[in-house]
Amino acid sequence: MKLEIEVDVIGVHLADFEGKIVAPAFIDSVDGGVKLTFLGIDSLKEYKSELMKEDAEAVSGPETEIKEKINKGLKKAISDHINVMESIRVYSEALFTFIYSTDAHREDKKYIFNELIEGLRIAENDGELDTAIKDSTYEMGEFTIGYKMAFRKYSCDFVNYDFLALRDQLVTDLVGLQKSL
Repeated sequence: MKLEIEVDVIGVHLADFEGKIVAPAFIDSVDGGVKLTFLGIDSLKEYKSELMKEDAEAVSGPETEIKEKINKGLKKAISDHINVMESIRVYSEALFTFIYSTDAHREDKKYIFNELIEGLRIAENDGELDTAIKDSTYEMGEFTIGYKMAFRKYSCDFVNYDFLALRDQLVTDLVGLQKSL
C-alpha cells in the first residue's frame, strides 16, 4: 500500500552486495549502512524471496550475518504493511457493523451497504471516500467510530500511500463481509 518502502539496514554496506548477496533494484549508502528502496510490497516480498532462496543455497559465513540484518529490516517493513492491512480490515468491519447494527429493515440496510460500496469504488481521494460514506449512511446518523482513525491516517497520506490500493482493499473487505451475510 505504501508507494515506496524504504528499509534502513545499519551495519551493511554497498560493498557487501558486490557479488556476495543479491541486491535490490534500488540501494543507496547512508550513514552507518544502506537504504533499500522498494516500489511497493510486492517488490519487497520478491526481494525477500530471492534472498531466502540464495540463503538456502549458501553455506554459513559472513554473508549470513549480513542477510540476517537485511531480513530484520524487511520483516519490519512487512509488519508495517500488515498493520495497514489490519487497519483496513478494522475500518471495513466498523462500517459493516455501523450499517447492520442500526434499527432498519434488512432490505434497507442491504441497499445502503450496496450504495456505500458503489460510492467507495468511484472515490478518487480521501475526501471523496468520506463523502461516499456520509452520502450513503446519512439516514443512519454520523459514522464517528474511533476505529476509522488508523485507516484514515493512511488514506489521507497520498504522498506515501497508494490511495487507490487502500480503497480497493477496503471495497474487497466490505464485499467479503457482505458475502458473509
